[in-house]
Amino acid sequence: MKHHRHDLLLVGLLISLPATGLCGDSTPLTWDPYFQSSVTKFTRTNQWRIENLTNVSRVDASRLRGLEIHDRPLAEWSHPDATLSRNIVYLYIRTHSANLDETFFDAILHYRALEHLSVSCSSATNISASIGRLAQLGKLRSLALYASKAGEIPREIYDVKGLEELTLSVGNANLPAGISKLRQLSRFTLRANSGEGGVRTPSDLQNSSVEYLHLMRVGSLDRRLPELPSKTRLLKAWRCGLEGIPNGWCKQRTVEALDLSDNSLNSFPLCLLENPALKILSLDWNKITEVPPLPVPASRRVSISIVGNPLKEIAPENEELIKKGILNK
Repeated sequence: MKHHRHDLLLVGLLISLPATGLCGDSTPLTWDPYFQSSVTKFTRTNQWRIENLTNVSRVDASRLRGLEIHDRPLAEWSHPDATLSRNIVYLYIRTHSANLDETFFDAILHYRALEHLSVSCSSATNISASIGRLAQLGKLRSLALYASKAGEIPREIYDVKGLEELTLSVGNANLPAGISKLRQLSRFTLRANSGEGGVRTPSDLQNSSVEYLHLMRVGSLDRRLPELPSKTRLLKAWRCGLEGIPNGWCKQRTVEALDLSDNSLNSFPLCLLENPALKILSLDWNKITEVPPLPVPASRRVSISIVGNPLKEIAPENEELIKKGILNK
């Protein structure tokens, strides 16, 4: 049976794609190993998914593992039969009309085996404290919330203690403290939907267990996050208005990949290269005009990118790094 991308009544088997790793000298340095979230792995493996429930009778419900709801009334999906309740581990809900209120989150609780939940609601300005009830889903480990108009995130979101991955794409919201309570959380993504510096990180983020940290349009980042979480392996901080690097970041020795693209850095942050664990550094599209001699031996396995900067001078001592492909301009 041939499936077309526009025909989503049955989403076919998605074949897993090999990722390029960072182990061994022969493999290229890429970002791939740092983006293998559990949701990515789910959608890349042989998992059956279905859109809405309009044709559920046409498939073997016992094989279904994912359900995608696109602008359907809550009553249509809020009471799944016993098979779906037992088997669905991935639930994606996109709605333009529903409020993220008590009724909405209670409906999700009927999917008892849920591990990955993604909610996109373009109209919701507030998110109910009832989101904390998701803690009743004992297997839930990944939560993504896309609410472009939301101005406040309730602290009850931290009641979902089993979360390993949390994605929040919101309006100009200030996140409450409490993320350090999520002791299993290893991936955290926070981004505002428009503007620069429109969202604020939780004040206790540096005390969290996060290893993979993605930030976009986060304001006052140098003040709100003077030190990175102690286990940080990846930091992506895009369009955060950074003009300098906090001293605490320079002292971090666990970071392997650092992407500070599209900020306002006007000088090369040499201190970051003092970290022997660093393998990838991207400073693309900043305001750097000069690159001084970099304290990087040509034998070091590291990739540095400064694409898109208004460069006027690169120290001749860096010529060997350019030839080796270590420094990319």
